Amino acid sequence: MRILTLGATGNVGSRLTERAASAGHQVVAFVRRPDAVATREGVRVVAGSAEDTAALEQAPGAPMQWWFRSPAA
Repeated sequence: MRILTLGATGNVGSRLTERAASAGHQVVAFVRRPDAVATREGVRVVAGSAEDTAALEQAPGAPMQWWFRSPAA
């Protein structure tokens, strides 16, 4: 499965990225700071902002369905 992760440098996003890659999925980590993502087999790092919807739609591995995690209020 191809998975696009947002926030791959954060606590939850980094763990999700690691687990998905370890499970054999193709992961695209869409991040503002590519240098902050550990290089790993199965993870492709793409620079960008989650606020740029056009860039998200064009990102390699962009899903047909979107799942959002709202920040805690």
